[in-house]
Amino acid sequence: MTQRADANPALSRPAALLPGGAVAGGARVAPRSGAVSVLRGGGWVLMAAAALAAPRVLTSQYDLNVLVTLAINAIQATGLAIVVRAGRLSLAQATFGGIGGYVSGILVMQYDVNYWPALLVAGIVAASFGILLGLTSLKLQGFYFAIATFTFSQIAIIILSAWRSVTGGLSGMFGLPVPPAIGPFDFDDPIVYYYFAVLVLIGAMGIAWLCSSGTRFGRGLTVLGEDEVLAGAMGVPAIPYRLAAFAISSFVGGIAGSLGTHFIQGISPTDIAPSVSVFIVVMVMAGGVQMLLGPVIGAAILTAVPELLRVSAQWSMVLYGVFLLAYVFFFRRGLLPLLDSGMLRLSPARWAPSPGAAAERPAFAPVPAAPAQAARASDVALAFEDVACAFGDTRVLQGVSFQVRRGELRGIIGPNGAGKTTLFNVITGNAPLTAGRVLLDGHAIRPSPARMAQRGVARTFQHPRVLTTRTVAESIRLGAELVGSRPAADYLDWVAEMTALRPLLDVPGSLLSHFERRRLTVAMAIAGRPRILLLDEPLAGLDDSETHLLKDRVQDIHRRLGCTLLLIEHKLGVVMQLCSRLTVLDYGHVIAEGDPETVARDDAVIQAYLGS
Repeated sequence: MTQRADANPALSRPAALLPGGAVAGGARVAPRSGAVSVLRGGGWVLMAAAALAAPRVLTSQYDLNVLVTLAINAIQATGLAIVVRAGRLSLAQATFGGIGGYVSGILVMQYDVNYWPALLVAGIVAASFGILLGLTSLKLQGFYFAIATFTFSQIAIIILSAWRSVTGGLSGMFGLPVPPAIGPFDFDDPIVYYYFAVLVLIGAMGIAWLCSSGTRFGRGLTVLGEDEVLAGAMGVPAIPYRLAAFAISSFVGGIAGSLGTHFIQGISPTDIAPSVSVFIVVMVMAGGVQMLLGPVIGAAILTAVPELLRVSAQWSMVLYGVFLLAYVFFFRRGLLPLLDSGMLRLSPARWAPSPGAAAERPAFAPVPAAPAQAARASDVALAFEDVACAFGDTRVLQGVSFQVRRGELRGIIGPNGAGKTTLFNVITGNAPLTAGRVLLDGHAIRPSPARMAQRGVARTFQHPRVLTTRTVAESIRLGAELVGSRPAADYLDWVAEMTALRPLLDVPGSLLSHFERRRLTVAMAIAGRPRILLLDEPLAGLDDSETHLLKDRVQDIHRRLGCTLLLIEHKLGVVMQLCSRLTVLDYGHVIAEGDPETVARDDAVIQAYLGS
């Protein structure tokens, strides 16, 4: 049972959304203790020390060759992780590596180009093929995208095998030179080659960091990988972001492939088979795709384990199979997340939400002032003219026409299946506008999710969508950042206070209750200070006390932000209290419109709800 906030003194104190997600003056213990941070930092130091010391300990020619191969595999896995984090599984990473190897080999051998500019060209050409593949296939989802990349790999193998005059056909290209020396560093020495590959790996990890948590683009990519629909509502355009990620991943793959090709001084079509790409995918997954060091750990394990098992050839495949089964059953999210979870369990500072997660209308501070906006020519914020939406032969909306005035709180009601959520989906571009026009501020628009979010149209969903791997504070900040808004810190504090989430700022979305998720979706929607707010059944699944609280918060948000608000809700008593006007849908048609009292007496509305 949710406790009232006036029993929780923490809610009466000011709080701040700090960069780390902690609460300034708040009521929560930091989720990760200093001991855990020290252990993580120690892990990075240990990895760095091992990477530096490895060629001094493993000194045989064979061991050094394995170390160079390990570093190059880690570069490939780190590059592939960029795409996987964005929500797409590619089976062509080895192919991009092969393209890079062939390009640099051809330039060096047939055109007498110095290797170092050829290395850069190899990466660029691989990225170009990645863009071409992305343009034709990134709209595909899940299994179908993987099949498209698999097909691309097969086509590449056929072309490289048939182009004998340039690529050497099935025999491949061999006798390639190692990279030329740079000052005193001779790349005929495998130790030099290894350290150079480690430097490139560090660069690849830097790129991966920029494509995950280091930039707004990277944070958008990770949100896109977690929930594409929610990412669109937060202002992340799926295709451009994924295309950029695919190009970057392909570039890294091309660089790694060129380094590998000139290390072994040869390449053939068998080196870019889809099975090799699958092996790289397993590296990414085994280490933990969501962690920066995960693909490196996965590459180290899956490169070293087969080599260690070669001493017992008759048992090697059995032991390798046991390792893969252990991965499937015990650490599906990867080895590093498993270790991370273990450290958090051992840490004395655990997730411990404060008892007062809700509040009953405390005296809120005034909402911080918004930047001045240009005056609008029309008082109509949103208009529909003969809007229709169909999926094949199924018509969900037909001839929908009405207007919503600026600053209005409009209720959209109707029986189940009336087309209410579809109307919201049409507004935000999640469903097709097959006929008619949607006008925003008097201008006809062709909606798409990211574009509408960036134009100040925010929404929640029928089933609460939250970022399960992000804390509440991070989710609120992303809600503002990804739509291009830069609200002051005091505004985000106000958002957390208004939605009664201040005691929960450090809690990840996966640990929130249904009611807390409902409030978080509202907080994320208003974080970017929208002009139009679409709330889709925000009270669904709530008990009476929770309904009363959130109803009051919605009313306060509308009044204090002054935004135009459209509310879909089945709790008609609440709708009658909140909304100044109602629009009633049934079977995709508008059957009534007006003030709540008039609509409640309308015969068509009564028949729609109660039957004839």
